[in-house]
Amino acid sequence: DFKNYIDKAYKDLKRNSDFSDSYGFKSPEEFISEIMTNPEFRLSAPIYKSGILDRIVEYIAKIFGYTKNKD
Repeated sequence: DFKNYIDKAYKDLKRNSDFSDSYGFKSPEEFISEIMTNPEFRLSAPIYKSGILDRIVEYIAKIFGYTKNKD
């Protein structure tokens, strides 16, 4: 489930990030907020390489009934 994915990603990335003391690692909720709104946080190497932004966007799209185009 998505919450478990976010919680695990948050813990793993916090443990392995030079940004672990940044505001985005204050809580899982702030983690998602910073990924969605803060380009510097989002583009930090561990977060960018993890693909978490794509997963969040896919989840939001799924809520609204959109699916990935397979073309």
